[in-house]
Amino acid sequence: IVELDEERRATHQRHVNFREKLKRLFDKKVTLRAFSVGDIVLLWDNKHEDKGKH
Repeated sequence: IVELDEERRATHQRHVNFREKLKRLFDKKVTLRAFSVGDIVLLWDNKHEDKGKH
């Protein structure tokens, strides 16, 4: 039982590390956008979207 618990913790830690690595890779590609008062932006309209599709 102790070995199983240790394996679970190790697996969980590998999973956390993997998710952090994915986040870093994704965040590299994201560009920061700064909006000012008066800028024209596109507003997402949820009324016309099927539920569960987005």
